[in-house]
Amino acid sequence: MARRARRPMANHQQIAANLRANPGQWSDVHTYRTRYTAVGIARCIRTGGREVAGYKPAGAFEAEIRNVDEGTLVRARYVGGGAR
Repeated sequence: MARRARRPMANHQQIAANLRANPGQWSDVHTYRTRYTAVGIARCIRTGGREVAGYKPAGAFEAEIRNVDEGTLVRARYVGGGAR
């Protein structure tokens, strides 16, 4: 059985900068093969977790997940503020 091709990784620093430049606008972050990974990334975006750089302070971003044909899509938007 052949291995699946590796997908390019998301550049979270750049994605966070783009979201800050367009406050309130939802944008696709990345599509993950497993729901488990997508849920973890969405949580890190919302909480400013260290695993995903650029999404600080906690509460400054909202994130959601959606099932798509390729896996689970993470979407996010910058709402400003957050815990300081």
